[in-house]
Amino acid sequence: MNPTRQLTDIQSVATALRRQQGITFTLVVLSLLLTINALTKQTTVILEPPSRSKTIAVVGEKVDGAWLEEMGAWVAHMILDASPHSIGWQQEQLLKWVHPSTHGQMQQEMAVQAKRLSNRRRRVAST
Repeated sequence: MNPTRQLTDIQSVATALRRQQGITFTLVVLSLLLTINALTKQTTVILEPPSRSKTIAVVGEKVDGAWLEEMGAWVAHMILDASPHSIGWQQEQLLKWVHPSTHGQMQQEMAVQAKRLSNRRRRVAST
């Protein structure tokens, strides 16, 4: 055995080991950073009307004006274009979009409007 060759082999193994340790340390740090990022990331939910006719752009946490127009038209249609036969379904659809803090109040107001609509229908039918 040649001592010089053996020393060279040991040095190359030591170099490879240091390189491997550096790569392992880097991967551990990146894994920790990705885990922290995933745990602190806020989820953004984009609600869409059932049908849309315009292209909607989402940039970061903001949507463009086309989305507001589409949603406004859909909500207005659901509120204003009600009949005694469809009002229950329309109220269910709208309550899915209402913020939880105002859900109860909105549900009560819509129940009053539904009752008013059905009473109006009865009065018109009886005349």
